[in-house]
Amino acid sequence: MNIQLELDKLRDEYLEEELLFKEYNVCVNFQYQEYDKLKKLLQIAYDDIANRFDNVNVMIDNLPFILKYTTANNISWIGFEDLYRNPRFIDKFVDALKYFPFTNDRGELFYLIFETIGHDDSFFNKKMFEELFLCGKDDFHYKKIFNKLSDKNKRIFLEVILEKKICVDFNGYRITGESYYYVSKYLDEFLDLTNDLFSFVTIFKNDSDCIEKINQYYSNHSSLIGKAIINEHHLCKYNDEIKELILLIVNDIINNREAKASDLQWLDGGAFSDILVIKDKVIKFGDDRDTEKFPNNPYIMVPLLRKKFTLGGRDIFIEVTELGDCHVDFSCDDCYDLYKKFRHLGLVAADMHDQNIAVLKKDNVIHWKGNLAPSDESLMLEKYIGNEVLKAGDIVLIDGDSIFREDDPRLCFEEYPFYKMYEARYQSELMLKKIKSY
Repeated sequence: MNIQLELDKLRDEYLEEELLFKEYNVCVNFQYQEYDKLKKLLQIAYDDIANRFDNVNVMIDNLPFILKYTTANNISWIGFEDLYRNPRFIDKFVDALKYFPFTNDRGELFYLIFETIGHDDSFFNKKMFEELFLCGKDDFHYKKIFNKLSDKNKRIFLEVILEKKICVDFNGYRITGESYYYVSKYLDEFLDLTNDLFSFVTIFKNDSDCIEKINQYYSNHSSLIGKAIINEHHLCKYNDEIKELILLIVNDIINNREAKASDLQWLDGGAFSDILVIKDKVIKFGDDRDTEKFPNNPYIMVPLLRKKFTLGGRDIFIEVTELGDCHVDFSCDDCYDLYKKFRHLGLVAADMHDQNIAVLKKDNVIHWKGNLAPSDESLMLEKYIGNEVLKAGDIVLIDGDSIFREDDPRLCFEEYPFYKMYEARYQSELMLKKIKSY
């Protein structure tokens, strides 16, 4: 088979098809367009072992045409390993990339190259990275490619980011060795470009010099802290009015606690909340609670703010509390002992488990510079019951989403398996105590 002749025929056929698409305003899509004949032709040519060397050279010469009609359905030619053994391929490929019409899908194209060449990334060079970033913002593939690169190429990748001023989300980037040194050296420049506060605090959490650089940067650019918070993916679902409210609360806490940029940290939220830690305070914001109202009591982490807001037609529930120590291996007995304290008050903490409790770092009272004594009503809570004040070192419930009065008809074992487990134990103890009293 004369592959050049067949490619020329196919080029004419696709050109006619393309003209028809334009005439009828048909949009070609990377994910759905077939171009199956090209796929079959290239596979047949590559499978021809006797002529593979010559056929690969023909493919390289025709890369502008091949890339122009490459889609997700025929992209398998990228996996032809002998292409990468040909010294002409890399330059020809880069030059031909301008014919690849699906700019936003370049990241996928490059990642498939990586899947083919495995751990040998010598195929990549500065020019390749420059072409990669022409695809627009594609953090998903940027990160996957970066984390597979050798240390040397990671540094080159980062150099291109700075030179071309590419705004990248560094969350999840494995920055070590040469790349770690490079980012630490140009940390201010990366922060200027990305304002990616939380990723860099995570990357340099064990490097006091870099943490000090980050704190100094945001001390000099204080307004950027708010922007860094708003830019986080956690907040993209909220409207501008809610974002402004969150920033007002955040700034109030930062000022009161004299917090530095490195004192801010996102935590994994529960089913209903996103969680931001600022020094010794925790902000939870999210959807409605199962139990918006229940009696205030000593066994929940004392709230500074607990309120449902409606802004711009959107509801948000915001809660601010003290920060407890969750890095403890709690036992079932720990959970049950706290569950029982609620039961003695006529309440049920229906979602009592080790992820929802913490050890108090300080006594369970509000710690705030200035007067702050919110009423039960302002916290959307019913009148306070109980007399105990938990002390530092005691175990407290940090998620008050599912606290009910014991006669609440909404309580059911099917929805709250921990309630079923601990309530059975509690009732068994009551029964045993009753028997012993006879």
